Amino acid sequence: MRNRVVHDYFEVDLKILWVAVTIDVPRLARDIERIVGDMNPPSA
Repeated sequence: MRNRVVHDYFEVDLKILWVAVTIDVPRLARDIERIVGDMNPPSA
């Protein structure tokens, strides 16, 4: 997606970009945090 935004910005569908930024990225961040947390459980 970065390549499209940086080099083809006149062709970017702003609705798709908005969904990616407001919905997809936060979901991905939560998933990554959960995975990292599972890999590094808190010490007792």
